Amino acid sequence: TVWGQVRPGNGPQRFLLQRKEGNAWVVVAAGVTDKLGYLRRTVSAPLGSKIRLWYSAKRVGSPPLSVR
Repeated sequence: TVWGQVRPGNGPQRFLLQRKEGNAWVVVAAGVTDKLGYLRRTVSAPLGSKIRLWYSAKRVGSPPLSVR
């Protein structure tokens, strides 16, 4: 389960969750945050996978997180 917040922005924000596959980031989930910018998604990923949150409105990604 991935939990986080998309900032800056007001109201619901669109986001992508991506997993690193080789040299590419592949979308594993997409959605819209709640009105405060918070999200929670459950995705399947092997141990050791790298996951990041991509905020397309600002074209910026979070630092990668390792699945444990």
